[in-house]
Amino acid sequence: MRKFTQQDFEEKLKNLKITDDLVFRNVIELGDNCLHLLQAIFPELNIEKVEFETQKHEKVEPLHRGTILDLYATDEEGRVYDIEVQTTLAPYQDKRFRYYQSKLDERALLAGHSIEELQSTYIVVLFTEDPIGRDKKYYRFGMCDLEDKDIELDTGAELLYLNPKGHKGEVSENLQGLFDMINGKINVENEFVDELENGMNIIKEDPKWRHEFMNLQMRFDDIKYEAKQQAARQTREQDAKKLIATLQSLNISDDQIKKTLFENYKNEIPTDKLQKIYDEIVGIK
Repeated sequence: MRKFTQQDFEEKLKNLKITDDLVFRNVIELGDNCLHLLQAIFPELNIEKVEFETQKHEKVEPLHRGTILDLYATDEEGRVYDIEVQTTLAPYQDKRFRYYQSKLDERALLAGHSIEELQSTYIVVLFTEDPIGRDKKYYRFGMCDLEDKDIELDTGAELLYLNPKGHKGEVSENLQGLFDMINGKINVENEFVDELENGMNIIKEDPKWRHEFMNLQMRFDDIKYEAKQQAARQTREQDAKKLIATLQSLNISDDQIKKTLFENYKNEIPTDKLQKIYDEIVGIK
């Protein structure tokens, strides 16, 4: 197994992006980056102050698995923000909104708030690819009548998909700067982008962060190695099953099938597993 080396580490550092998990949450913690990010996304809300936590673990009951939020923040008006970064598109992506929303509301209710006291919540998902395919820079969702879109429920809950690849619609100058940054184009005249770039440089030189990043990459390597090994095992087992089926189709005796099977795969598949494969298939008449 090839291990993650110092050379690999330095190469990874050079290719880091703001949307990488450890990068995003650590850069956003620096200075006023969190405030400026929310101001860039929601200029109309006139946010002046925020309190935030990154990778907040929402564990509201002892037996619950809990939810890890990339960025949980509240502003001076009590509005709640959850910002998530998604670098892949999952087929069940939209249903995640229900899950995150339920956890935000559950947290507020268990803290003693009544239903009528629930604050407005904004769940923002920053993608690296278009999640809807309509080429919009953002997609904004609430709850409305399916037949008359002008009728909206006042739930105070909103979902926003941000699409850096989009061309349609208008966003703030700073949010567009972030979009360009994600797409590999750095606007050196944008102060917010400059803050994010400086933040990335700072964390890259931080010993604690570098250690955490190195450990994470090593764990990734272990996971990828095990996945490859498992895939290889499954392939070999499928090949062994095909061999048995082929020999059966040629009316080869069971004893000869077993002998051939073990001769061909004794160094690749454990004996007990070979026996199990043989028993499962040869037993089928």
